[in-house]
Amino acid sequence: SGTWIKQSTGNSWKSWSGFAFEALCHKHIEQIKAKLGLAVIHTEVSAWRAKDEAQIDLLIDRADHCINLCEMKFYDGEFTVDKSYAQELQRKAQVFREKTKTRKSIFTTIVTTFGVKENEYKISRIQSVVVLDDLFARV
Repeated sequence: SGTWIKQSTGNSWKSWSGFAFEALCHKHIEQIKAKLGLAVIHTEVSAWRAKDEAQIDLLIDRADHCINLCEMKFYDGEFTVDKSYAQELQRKAQVFREKTKTRKSIFTTIVTTFGVKENEYKISRIQSVVVLDDLFARV
């Protein structure tokens, strides 16, 4: 009795939840693109990594000379972007720009379970948000 409750608060469950949510998101890329208004724009999608410097969960490289850098965050409520995470997002975008030498506009997107809390860091760093319910919308 109580095994599930005990395990659901541990780090291994949190880690598994994050990986499972990311896998779910990758299976619903068309819905993510639709939510972002990109259904009719030619795109190429992939994950991206620069060795130990930066990892981006999903890139949406668009024919309109823009790129969405998508971060996927499983959270049990509204996700909060704090100063530290805002700096991390900025660093990832800088590393991506330096390594790829892209001249395209970069937009940061958060894909999360229940949205992102409005605050100064969200407003300054996040251009769009996709939530869990959006993944199950008809395209």
